[in-house]
Amino acid sequence: MSRRGCSGMPGTRGTGRSGGRSPTSPTSARTRPVRRAGTGVSGPGASRSAHGFPVTAYVLIMDRLGRMLLVHPAKADGPWHLPGGIVEPGESPLDAVRREVREELGLTFDTHIWQFLAVEWLQAARPERRDRLSFLFTGPRLYSGDDGHIVLQCEELDAWRWEYTGSALELLHPRLSARVARALRTHRAHPVSYLEARNEEATP
Repeated sequence: MSRRGCSGMPGTRGTGRSGGRSPTSPTSARTRPVRRAGTGVSGPGASRSAHGFPVTAYVLIMDRLGRMLLVHPAKADGPWHLPGGIVEPGESPLDAVRREVREELGLTFDTHIWQFLAVEWLQAARPERRDRLSFLFTGPRLYSGDDGHIVLQCEELDAWRWEYTGSALELLHPRLSARVARALRTHRAHPVSYLEARNEEATP
């Protein structure tokens, strides 16, 4: 297996070789910092009593072998993630995940090949956080050579890799892994899933 880090040169974290539908010519990933899931809400006026839910959106991108594309945040020893992040003001969840793929991976795809997979309500894990909503989409399938167009946003990510579903679920952040596993499992019987993630002590 070839290995590729943020610079595109051999690195310490890996990728496979493969790719779905061919992306357009790669775009340069913008360098604007991106807030990632689980970071809460920041900025002027942000507080625990503010109304509304923070919203995140992620995408499952697969190759022709059925492997899942994972990305690694640019912080030491953190878990792997799916491409995606915070939905910004004025964006739809789908617009946000398309933007994140452009920024994080340098890829732009046709708009009609994205599909909604699931949405989940996540209860805040700590008192200073807020409950949030997380959307999960399936993105384009990459084919042989498509992954050669990937250009990582080095301020946010340091590596990417292909993994089969079982291995991917072990590498992903535990809450994201559980969300993906449940969505894939329920999707076999129901095209769209509504999910909730509560703390164990919370009232059902």
